[in-house]
Amino acid sequence: MIPFASERMYRATLHHGAKGRVIYKVGAHEKLLERCSHALGSSGTLEPVDRLAILHAASQMAADGLRVLACARPTHDGHSRLEPDHVAGHLTFLGLFGLMDPPRPEAIRAAVEARGPSMISTRLVSCVASQAGQPAKQQTGLSALPRQPGHR
Repeated sequence: MIPFASERMYRATLHHGAKGRVIYKVGAHEKLLERCSHALGSSGTLEPVDRLAILHAASQMAADGLRVLACARPTHDGHSRLEPDHVAGHLTFLGLFGLMDPPRPEAIRAAVEARGPSMISTRLVSCVASQAGQPAKQQTGLSALPRQPGHR
């Protein structure tokens, strides 16, 4: 396994199955998509990567408040061990998946209490796509609070 690291924005695993070995790479969809030369079509055949359609789908998922990741595999499998250069390029895009990462209840309470009647400007900081911020603001109640004078 190549563990996740923020400078790489992915993790990779080697699996042994009935049909041989396969490597899967999972990570930030923008970074992973840059390394894909093909996509796995619905019929199981390799097709050209439709980057615009994938980015649009990822944007829609993020707008729903999901943390979006992508999965790919090397176009040619069969490696007996996993090395970083095995997942550096020529990948086949397999798909997107979204993870729900709701704010913790104590974080919601702290954000609303900090905002209170004081002049503190509360900001939502997230490591996910910017579109994911709006649903999170709604979940915390921050979007319903009136703006304070002098703050954007």
